[in-house]
Amino acid sequence: MATDPLAIHPTTPGPFDLGPVPPAPDPETLAAIAAEAEATDPRGTSSRWALATPEERAAAVEHAAAWRAGIVESAEQLREALLPDDWAEYLQIAPPEVRAIYATPDELAVAPEPAEPIHSAEPDVPSGRMHFRSARELTAEVPAEVPWIVRPWIAAGSITEIDGRPKAAGKSTFLVYLIAAVLDGEPFLGEPTSPSPVVLLSEQTPTSLRVTLARAGLADREDLRILIWRDADGASWPDIVAAAVAECRRIGARLLVIDTLPQFANLRGDAENDSGAALEAVRPLQAAAAGGLAIAIARHDRKAGGDVGDSARGSSAFTGAVDVVLALRRGDGQSRPTIRNLSALSRFDETPPEVVIELTPAGYVLLGSTEALAVAEAKAAVLAALNGDELTIEDLVTGTGLRRTSIQGAVAALVESGTLARRGNGRKGDPFRYGRAAAEFTVFHSAVTPSNGTAERKSVPAAGATIDCADFEHHQSRHRKTAAGWVCDECSGVTR
Repeated sequence: MATDPLAIHPTTPGPFDLGPVPPAPDPETLAAIAAEAEATDPRGTSSRWALATPEERAAAVEHAAAWRAGIVESAEQLREALLPDDWAEYLQIAPPEVRAIYATPDELAVAPEPAEPIHSAEPDVPSGRMHFRSARELTAEVPAEVPWIVRPWIAAGSITEIDGRPKAAGKSTFLVYLIAAVLDGEPFLGEPTSPSPVVLLSEQTPTSLRVTLARAGLADREDLRILIWRDADGASWPDIVAAAVAECRRIGARLLVIDTLPQFANLRGDAENDSGAALEAVRPLQAAAAGGLAIAIARHDRKAGGDVGDSARGSSAFTGAVDVVLALRRGDGQSRPTIRNLSALSRFDETPPEVVIELTPAGYVLLGSTEALAVAEAKAAVLAALNGDELTIEDLVTGTGLRRTSIQGAVAALVESGTLARRGNGRKGDPFRYGRAAAEFTVFHSAVTPSNGTAERKSVPAAGATIDCADFEHHQSRHRKTAAGWVCDECSGVTR
């Protein structure tokens, strides 16, 4: 039996049985039927007929011939096979032969011009999968609050990328401490997590991964499921993702971590730089995230580095396809080796652009913003360098080893807060000098002359003043004058 043309319409129940269709008429008869139908149809070739495949046209012509032969006795028989709304909708897309034979003149007159089918060039595409939503519908489908798994870095239904230099930034260490927090529902970097089992895909060897896991206290966890790269070697990337998603569903994991993506996706040589290959690698992860899974992927930085979102090796298509990009880097040369700068590009407002974190025996802790931390460290260095003395900016730069701009910023903030006082007129021979504002700076020469031959200058109570201090010599930098007289902060336990 020929294919029923109604079957091309996704809302119809067809095909339905019209009985046996006789052999197709000869070409001349077909041409005559088509010409008559075109003449009867007021819309002509502007209809769906213009976009029909040869098979659809042949089936429609066979139906026309069958009706003429008396196999389909009336248009009512055809209408009865469809609901009224379906029949009216069908008339808008039916080939002209079918419409001209089955529809009444009144129906043809009121039938609107059919819209151009947007997917008619690919008739094999399942149109039912293309579901357009209004903004209101889409908003109603998702939570009003972002469903954070690790606030504000990783959310359910999204992909987060962590970039950093291989063997230097500490991406794997960062990830295992993050995983440990999720497994126990403990805060990470001072922010809440949503407790969940975790599935980890790791490129590390079992030997090195064991050390990494033990460092974060994960060596004995049963709720962390791990796939080593060597155990997946030879499998296609879509199959690996499908297996990982299935494992997440099996154990109820809401977080999938892939360390690293190019290794598991088999992006070798220049493939990592190819935008098409990059998008194909991310595509199965996007499908998994669309199902509500939170996904974190790691990638290596290129040698030249760069800004966040531009530092990782390969195509920028990776960055465009994810929701959050994190760049993990060591601090500058003057920072402690445990300090890391964490920069971010994010589609979520909650994600800060840059923070400073530090690895401690208990895991990573948040130190604050990069700017705030730099100012705090510079202030501490300035106060430590003063040690009761009055020093110039040049003295402080030399004594702390910090940049001049950092020292100037710290000194200005300390003067504004009243912690430091400025002396001198800022001219040659009398430069600005800075010392603790709480004390009256009185110059005296110590009984011991340093090896450089110059006398020490200390901040001590003025002549004739008294102070209750258990160790006058060593607490001089902690002496200050109040309305009630001189006090020793060291002896009284005051922290300044």
